[in-house]
Amino acid sequence: MVSDLSSDRIKLKRLHSFKKKPSKTTAPDKNKKLPNKHYPKLTKIRQPIREIANAAVSTLLDLINNHNDIIPSDIKLPVTLYNGNTT
Repeated sequence: MVSDLSSDRIKLKRLHSFKKKPSKTTAPDKNKKLPNKHYPKLTKIRQPIREIANAAVSTLLDLINNHNDIIPSDIKLPVTLYNGNTT
C-alpha cells in the first residue's frame, strides 16, 4: 500500500511538471538563418521543408488510393549548403 502511494505521488509530480511554462531558451529553427556571432562560423544546410512535406503527402495519398503499390526508397530534393569554418 505504501509503495502504491509513493508511486502515485511520483506520477502526480511528473504530471504537474508538464504544466510548467517552458523556459525562454529556445533552439533555433534549423531552416532559419543562424546569427553569425559564433566563431568558428558554423556550416549549415537549408532543407526544403515544403517540398519534403509535399513528397511525403503525395506518396501517402498514392498508397492510400492504390495508385502505386511501390514505396519509393529514394526521393532526392535539393539542399543548400552554407559553408562556414567547421567543414
